[in-house]
Amino acid sequence: RALMAARHSSVHWQAVWRFNLLALACALAVAVRLHSVRVYGRVIHEFDPWFNFRATDYLRTHGSAAFANWFDDRSWYPLGRPVGPTVYPGLMYVGAWAKDVVDALGGQGALSLNDVCVFLPPAFACGGVLLVAALALEAGASPNAAVAAALFSSILPSHTMRSVAGAYDNEAVAVPAITATLLLWARAVSRASASDTLLAPLPWALASGVLFAGLAATWGAYIFVSNLVAVHVVVLLTLGRFRPALLVAHASFALVGTGLAMRVPVVGMQPLRSVEQLLPLAVLALLTAVAAVEGYLARRSPGVRTLGSAVAEGQAGGVTAGAPPASDARGQDLKASTTQRDRAEKDAVAAAAHARLRVRLAACACVCALLLLSGLAAVRAGLLAPASSRVRGLFIKQAKTGNPLVDSVAEHRSTPWLRIFKYSHVTALLAPVGALRLAFWGSDVAILLLLHAATSLYFARRMIRLVLLTAAPASVLAGVGAQALALWGYRQLALAWEAGDLSLAAPDSPAVRQRLSAEPALDLEWVRSTASEAAALAVRTAAQLTGGGGVRGAWAEVRQHLSSPAASSPPQQGPAPPRGAARRGGRALRASNSWPNRLFAPGGELAPCRPMSAAMLLVFACVLIPGYILAGLSMGRAFGEPVVMTRIPTGTRGRGRVVDDFRETYYWIRDRTPHDSRVLAWWDYGYHINGIANRTSLADGNTWNHEHIALVGRCLLLPPGEAHRLIKHLADYVMIWTTRHAGRGVRPGDDLAKAPHIARIAASVFGDMDAGDFEISADVPSDALRASLVHTLFMHGISGAHASTRDEAELAALGFEEVFTSPNRMARVFRVLRVSEESKAHVAASFERVRACHAEHGELHPVCRAHHGYPPELSPALEAARPFAQLEKFGF
Repeated sequence: RALMAARHSSVHWQAVWRFNLLALACALAVAVRLHSVRVYGRVIHEFDPWFNFRATDYLRTHGSAAFANWFDDRSWYPLGRPVGPTVYPGLMYVGAWAKDVVDALGGQGALSLNDVCVFLPPAFACGGVLLVAALALEAGASPNAAVAAALFSSILPSHTMRSVAGAYDNEAVAVPAITATLLLWARAVSRASASDTLLAPLPWALASGVLFAGLAATWGAYIFVSNLVAVHVVVLLTLGRFRPALLVAHASFALVGTGLAMRVPVVGMQPLRSVEQLLPLAVLALLTAVAAVEGYLARRSPGVRTLGSAVAEGQAGGVTAGAPPASDARGQDLKASTTQRDRAEKDAVAAAAHARLRVRLAACACVCALLLLSGLAAVRAGLLAPASSRVRGLFIKQAKTGNPLVDSVAEHRSTPWLRIFKYSHVTALLAPVGALRLAFWGSDVAILLLLHAATSLYFARRMIRLVLLTAAPASVLAGVGAQALALWGYRQLALAWEAGDLSLAAPDSPAVRQRLSAEPALDLEWVRSTASEAAALAVRTAAQLTGGGGVRGAWAEVRQHLSSPAASSPPQQGPAPPRGAARRGGRALRASNSWPNRLFAPGGELAPCRPMSAAMLLVFACVLIPGYILAGLSMGRAFGEPVVMTRIPTGTRGRGRVVDDFRETYYWIRDRTPHDSRVLAWWDYGYHINGIANRTSLADGNTWNHEHIALVGRCLLLPPGEAHRLIKHLADYVMIWTTRHAGRGVRPGDDLAKAPHIARIAASVFGDMDAGDFEISADVPSDALRASLVHTLFMHGISGAHASTRDEAELAALGFEEVFTSPNRMARVFRVLRVSEESKAHVAASFERVRACHAEHGELHPVCRAHHGYPPELSPALEAARPFAQLEKFGF
């Protein structure tokens, strides 16, 4: 009773410590993400989060039906934007539900919608930390490894980069959803392998499919998850781990998940018509064919035993019959006949298994060929859409996708290895150890984690935005690796402490005397015998692979060979044992009798390397873990710096001076311009103009219309007089960012720095423009760029080497008037003079016709698109445009 009470108390305190460490991980995850709130207040970051906030507000104000059919006439002027089929609505619904929950718990108005959207990403990051711990446990890791994985994930930079407070973006909700989906799928696979019941994985697979549909409504990375699950199933098939329950699990996941995902408007029929989304259904067809072949073979030859069962029965028969003495001739004859019969049975079973294998391979080859031919025919017939430029860019060798609009986005560029190590830090060192340990376990869930780590690392290398996909697998692998190294190091130091010697054994101990008396001779005869055994092992392994045993049978042969001391030990002194006796007797000995283990075992010559390596690991841990904590906190502060606000260094050791020029500019536009004003700016700022300034923008980060963005770029790059002839039909104001005027210490990225990208996009549509003419090097613009509208407005009234020489009267003659410059000259607003009221009235009337058409035919009806468009006065300019091969058209 005393021993059981002590054990119960130990388990209790271990659980308490693990709970406290998980709570610490959650606290760290939230604290590191609240830097922006502490410095800047409750501010929404970046560009896309402002659209998400505006859409969430529209959803709560007008309801889900109106949101699904929302046609936004305050963006993409004069075309408008159908928001319903061009947005992933999952984040908006989560934000709206979170606001309802906060109002129900804390009373109406306890937190504003802005505050809820600011704090939502840290809350989901905390949930993601707990999901990482659960995924580690599902993979077979110990509770300590799961806690370590949670601690790593809490401040991992690749996890923090899209989940800081204010980063109200799709990834903040989608990354935990990915982990939860894979966790449920791993549970389903575990149930399929652990239970003989056909429907054992069904509840978990259905739950995984439902959560996958929620992921599909949140972020486009649902394609990654669906293909990862399909590849996992293919790998399990390749390893010979097919079970009927696996078919049930994958069918439930693929059919339910795909069916529900197709209800999301932005997804639609893409899972059936997009090349990159057909793999799950193709694997489902392959699984069905394999199940049909297995059923056919089972009905055709129900009495055929497997190779493993035959070997097991032969071994059991030898034991139950009783081995007679070696001197008994009758016993020797009986043993020889039993051996021949077992060998004949093995050959027969191997031949039958080989025939069944040929049938399986032929059936799989026919199914794969049929699927491939069907896919090629569907592509040629136009039934399958080609891969999008973003997806295509993940697999091409070039650094560019060929789409200048996609290539101009910084987060779509490839990731240097140094950046990946920066975002992974110590997990990059521990993850390989955890990967080796999972590979040694070889479970179905371990294979899923290894595939998740490998594929996410590949895609992270291809696109910097996808580095966040590595957070969950890196944390799990690092937790497993850290627990394995810590446990090994503790054991080595404990052995050295108990023995009082670095050799892990006292100098006068029996183990030392036995090892000193042994003479491990390495003669040529032993080398030749070892080589012959290795050749025989290769033959037996190949026979297992081709004879039906599969990878498991081959691995069993290797393990049986390695477990025998004759496979690795040099010959001992004395008379040679009879043929086969060494192998039969070696099965009863420990594998530690081999000469490498004798060298590293307690008292061996290399035994001191074990505690010394453990001490070095302890030193590295004392250096790397504090460094990881500091790096995680530092990167969290860097990710918490918003775009709409910034800090200018003051020259002291303080935090710098917070400047709010951008929001002040948007507030001025909101408060000092007419409500129906149209603001022309580069597409980066469209969401800010809509969400903060509450005015109409010409383009934004949705980037659904390449030609229209090119038209905006053409307006900015033409000389002021020519640009005014276009802009007067489209906008009332022009806004540009001029951050370099604020002085040193301000992060770059103003419109003058973006001019080369703008030129490449405009030149891809308008053939009379050459992107090479608009370059800037060392703050020296080219002649064409110096003559452009963006440079004229950028340098107007600014003294310097490249300042504009036009005064206010000359600028007004060109059609523009300066109306606002922010206090630190980081943003400027110019009024467009002599605006065409006829064009403005034409677009307003076209929107009225669109609304009337929607009322008659329904929202977003294709007929309604003919009722709106550009003003007629822009027709000559639009005729010079050539359509770009836009791939992301969302069904339009």
